[in-house]
Amino acid sequence: TDLVNALRSPNQKVNQSARESLEKAICSHAGNIRNINATDKWYDSNSEYTARLLEYFATPDDDDTHESKVPDFLLHPPEGLNVDQSVDDEGHTAFHWACSMGNLQAAEALINLGANYRAVNNSGETPLMRAVMFTNSYTRKSFSRLVGLLSETIMDVDSTHKTVLHHIAAAATSKVRVPSALYYMDILLAKLAESQRQERLQGYLNLQDNSGDTALHLCAKNGNRKCI
Repeated sequence: TDLVNALRSPNQKVNQSARESLEKAICSHAGNIRNINATDKWYDSNSEYTARLLEYFATPDDDDTHESKVPDFLLHPPEGLNVDQSVDDEGHTAFHWACSMGNLQAAEALINLGANYRAVNNSGETPLMRAVMFTNSYTRKSFSRLVGLLSETIMDVDSTHKTVLHHIAAAATSKVRVPSALYYMDILLAKLAESQRQERLQGYLNLQDNSGDTALHLCAKNGNRKCI
Protein backbone atom coordinates (compact mmCIF):
# COMPACT_ATOMS: atom_id res chain seq x y z
CA THR A 1 0.00 0.00 0.00
CA ASP A 2 3.03 2.28 -0.17
CA LEU A 3 2.42 4.86 -2.90
CA VAL A 4 6.10 4.90 -3.79
CA ASN A 5 6.08 1.13 -4.37
CA ALA A 6 2.91 1.36 -6.43
CA LEU A 7 4.49 3.97 -8.66
CA ARG A 8 7.69 1.93 -8.98
CA SER A 9 5.91 -1.09 -10.54
CA PRO A 10 3.56 -0.45 -13.52
CA ASN A 11 2.02 -3.90 -13.06
CA GLN A 12 1.24 -3.52 -9.38
CA LYS A 13 -2.48 -3.30 -8.63
CA VAL A 14 -2.07 -1.81 -5.16
CA ASN A 15 -3.02 1.86 -5.07
CA GLN A 16 -4.01 1.78 -8.73
CA SER A 17 -6.44 4.64 -8.25
CA ALA A 18 -3.59 6.81 -6.96
CA ARG A 19 -1.41 5.77 -9.89
CA GLU A 20 -4.14 6.55 -12.42
CA SER A 21 -4.78 9.91 -10.81
CA LEU A 22 -1.10 10.81 -10.96
CA GLU A 23 -0.65 9.57 -14.52
CA LYS A 24 -3.73 11.46 -15.67
CA ALA A 25 -2.45 14.64 -14.11
CA ILE A 26 1.02 14.26 -15.63
CA CYS A 27 -0.34 13.45 -19.09
CA SER A 28 -2.79 16.31 -18.92
CA HIS A 29 -0.19 18.88 -17.96
CA ALA A 30 2.21 17.53 -20.56
CA GLY A 31 -0.45 18.16 -23.20
CA ASN A 32 -1.16 14.49 -23.93
CA ILE A 33 -4.84 14.59 -22.98
CA ARG A 34 -7.08 16.44 -25.38
CA ASN A 35 -10.28 18.36 -24.72
CA ILE A 36 -8.87 20.03 -21.61
CA ASN A 37 -10.17 23.57 -21.29
CA ALA A 38 -9.82 26.47 -18.88
CA THR A 39 -13.13 25.66 -17.20
CA ASP A 40 -11.76 22.42 -15.74
CA LYS A 41 -11.01 23.00 -12.07
CA TRP A 42 -7.67 21.23 -12.31
CA TYR A 43 -6.50 22.98 -15.49
CA ASP A 44 -3.10 24.58 -14.95
CA SER A 45 -1.80 27.54 -16.90
CA ASN A 46 1.67 26.63 -15.61
CA SER A 47 1.39 23.13 -17.09
CA GLU A 48 5.10 22.53 -17.65
CA TYR A 49 5.88 23.38 -14.03
CA THR A 50 3.09 21.17 -12.69
CA ALA A 51 4.11 18.24 -14.90
CA ARG A 52 7.67 18.48 -13.56
CA LEU A 53 6.33 18.72 -10.02
CA LEU A 54 4.22 15.56 -10.36
CA GLU A 55 7.07 13.69 -12.04
CA TYR A 56 9.28 14.65 -9.10
CA PHE A 57 6.76 13.17 -6.65
CA ALA A 58 6.43 10.05 -8.83
CA THR A 59 10.18 9.36 -8.84
CA PRO A 60 11.13 6.75 -6.19
CA ASP A 61 13.56 8.05 -3.57
CA ASP A 62 16.45 5.64 -3.14
CA ASP A 63 18.18 7.73 -0.48
CA ASP A 64 18.52 5.55 2.62
CA THR A 65 18.33 8.65 4.82
CA HIS A 66 14.86 9.43 3.43
CA GLU A 67 15.99 13.06 3.13
CA SER A 68 14.86 14.23 -0.30
CA LYS A 69 16.71 17.03 -2.01
CA VAL A 70 14.19 19.62 -3.11
CA PRO A 71 14.74 20.44 -6.81
CA ASP A 72 15.60 23.98 -7.78
CA PHE A 73 12.51 24.38 -9.98
CA LEU A 74 10.26 23.80 -6.95
CA LEU A 75 12.14 26.38 -4.90
CA HIS A 76 11.92 28.91 -7.73
CA PRO A 77 8.48 28.52 -9.37
CA PRO A 78 7.18 30.55 -12.33
CA GLU A 79 6.12 34.08 -11.55
CA GLY A 80 2.44 34.32 -10.69
CA LEU A 81 2.09 30.63 -9.86
CA ASN A 82 -0.96 29.74 -7.76
CA VAL A 83 0.63 27.18 -5.47
CA ASP A 84 -2.79 26.14 -4.12
CA GLN A 85 -4.37 25.22 -7.46
CA SER A 86 -5.63 21.66 -7.98
CA VAL A 87 -3.20 19.45 -9.88
CA ASP A 88 -5.47 16.46 -10.46
CA ASP A 89 -9.15 15.70 -10.96
CA GLU A 90 -9.64 14.83 -7.28
CA GLY A 91 -8.82 18.37 -6.22
CA HIS A 92 -5.43 17.70 -4.66
CA THR A 93 -2.88 20.47 -4.44
CA ALA A 94 0.88 20.02 -4.73
CA PHE A 95 0.95 20.19 -0.93
CA HIS A 96 -1.46 17.24 -0.71
CA TRP A 97 0.94 15.25 -2.91
CA ALA A 98 4.00 16.24 -0.88
CA CYS A 99 2.31 15.03 2.32
CA SER A 100 0.98 11.85 0.69
CA MET A 101 4.53 10.99 -0.34
CA GLY A 102 5.83 11.74 3.15
CA ASN A 103 8.18 14.27 1.57
CA LEU A 104 8.75 16.69 4.41
CA GLN A 105 11.33 18.74 2.56
CA ALA A 106 8.97 19.42 -0.34
CA ALA A 107 6.12 20.18 2.09
CA GLU A 108 8.24 22.75 3.93
CA ALA A 109 9.35 24.29 0.64
CA LEU A 110 5.74 24.62 -0.53
CA ILE A 111 4.72 26.25 2.76
CA ASN A 112 7.55 28.74 2.30
CA LEU A 113 6.03 29.51 -1.10
CA GLY A 114 2.72 30.29 0.61
CA ALA A 115 0.92 26.96 0.22
CA ASN A 116 -2.25 26.58 2.27
CA TYR A 117 -1.57 23.69 4.68
CA ARG A 118 -5.31 23.55 5.37
CA ALA A 119 -6.31 23.07 1.74
CA VAL A 120 -8.90 20.35 1.11
CA ASN A 121 -9.55 18.13 -1.89
CA ASN A 122 -12.94 17.39 -3.43
CA SER A 123 -13.76 15.12 -0.47
CA GLY A 124 -12.79 17.74 2.10
CA GLU A 125 -9.60 15.86 3.02
CA THR A 126 -6.66 17.81 4.38
CA PRO A 127 -3.01 17.06 3.51
CA LEU A 128 -2.56 15.41 6.92
CA MET A 129 -5.48 13.07 6.20
CA ARG A 130 -3.94 12.16 2.85
CA ALA A 131 -0.61 11.45 4.53
CA VAL A 132 -2.07 8.70 6.75
CA MET A 133 -3.79 6.96 3.84
CA PHE A 134 -0.41 5.79 2.58
CA THR A 135 2.66 4.28 4.19
CA ASN A 136 5.20 6.75 2.81
CA SER A 137 5.43 8.83 6.00
CA TYR A 138 5.95 5.57 7.90
CA THR A 139 8.68 4.38 5.53
CA ARG A 140 10.45 7.73 5.67
CA LYS A 141 9.81 8.15 9.42
CA SER A 142 8.70 11.69 8.67
CA PHE A 143 5.26 11.64 10.29
CA SER A 144 6.28 13.11 13.64
CA ARG A 145 7.71 16.21 11.98
CA LEU A 146 4.79 16.36 9.56
CA VAL A 147 2.32 16.35 12.47
CA GLY A 148 4.31 19.15 14.08
CA LEU A 149 4.13 21.12 10.85
CA LEU A 150 0.37 20.53 10.48
CA SER A 151 -0.67 20.44 14.14
CA GLU A 152 -3.33 23.11 13.60
CA THR A 153 -5.22 20.77 11.26
CA ILE A 154 -5.37 17.70 13.52
CA MET A 155 -8.89 18.53 14.71
CA ASP A 156 -10.25 19.15 11.20
CA VAL A 157 -12.91 16.87 9.68
CA ASP A 158 -13.60 16.03 6.04
CA SER A 159 -16.92 16.22 4.18
CA THR A 160 -18.10 12.97 5.81
CA HIS A 161 -17.08 14.22 9.26
CA LYS A 162 -14.06 11.91 9.47
CA THR A 163 -10.98 12.98 11.41
CA VAL A 164 -7.34 12.06 10.76
CA LEU A 165 -7.84 9.30 13.34
CA HIS A 166 -10.79 7.91 11.34
CA HIS A 167 -8.58 7.78 8.25
CA ILE A 168 -5.80 5.97 10.11
CA ALA A 169 -8.30 3.37 11.32
CA ALA A 170 -9.95 3.05 7.90
CA ALA A 171 -6.62 2.48 6.13
CA ALA A 172 -5.57 -0.41 8.39
CA THR A 173 -7.44 -3.06 6.42
CA SER A 174 -4.68 -5.69 6.32
CA LYS A 175 -1.79 -6.99 8.41
CA VAL A 176 0.76 -5.13 6.29
CA ARG A 177 -0.92 -1.83 7.11
CA VAL A 178 -1.07 -2.35 10.89
CA PRO A 179 2.54 -1.23 11.64
CA SER A 180 2.08 2.09 9.83
CA ALA A 181 -1.34 2.61 11.44
CA LEU A 182 0.09 2.04 14.91
CA TYR A 183 2.98 4.39 14.13
CA TYR A 184 0.63 7.14 12.94
CA MET A 185 -1.79 6.60 15.81
CA ASP A 186 0.90 6.74 18.51
CA ILE A 187 2.34 9.99 17.19
CA LEU A 188 -1.07 11.61 16.64
CA LEU A 189 -2.41 10.70 20.09
CA ALA A 190 0.79 11.86 21.79
CA LYS A 191 0.48 15.22 20.05
CA LEU A 192 -3.17 15.51 21.04
CA ALA A 193 -2.41 14.61 24.64
CA GLU A 194 0.14 17.39 24.94
CA SER A 195 -1.91 20.04 23.16
CA GLN A 196 -5.56 19.40 24.08
CA ARG A 197 -7.56 19.37 27.29
CA GLN A 198 -8.92 16.04 28.49
CA GLU A 199 -12.50 16.93 27.60
CA ARG A 200 -11.62 17.93 24.05
CA LEU A 201 -9.43 14.90 23.57
CA GLN A 202 -12.27 12.63 24.68
CA GLY A 203 -14.63 14.38 22.32
CA TYR A 204 -12.17 13.87 19.46
CA LEU A 205 -11.75 10.17 20.18
CA ASN A 206 -15.52 9.64 20.36
CA LEU A 207 -16.38 11.78 17.33
CA GLN A 208 -18.75 10.01 14.93
CA ASP A 209 -18.64 10.37 11.16
CA ASN A 210 -21.75 10.70 9.01
CA SER A 211 -22.27 6.93 9.22
CA GLY A 212 -22.18 7.03 13.02
CA ASP A 213 -18.76 5.42 13.26
CA THR A 214 -15.98 6.48 15.60
CA ALA A 215 -12.36 5.58 14.82
CA LEU A 216 -12.77 2.70 17.28
CA HIS A 217 -15.75 1.39 15.32
CA LEU A 218 -13.66 1.37 12.13
CA CYS A 219 -10.84 -0.51 13.86
CA ALA A 220 -13.36 -3.11 15.06
CA LYS A 221 -14.91 -3.44 11.59
CA ASN A 222 -11.45 -4.07 10.13
CA GLY A 223 -10.66 -6.62 12.84
CA ASN A 224 -7.69 -4.51 13.85
CA ARG A 225 -7.19 -5.56 17.47
CA LYS A 226 -3.76 -3.94 17.86
CA CYS A 227 -5.11 -0.48 17.06
CA ILE A 228 -8.08 -1.01 19.38
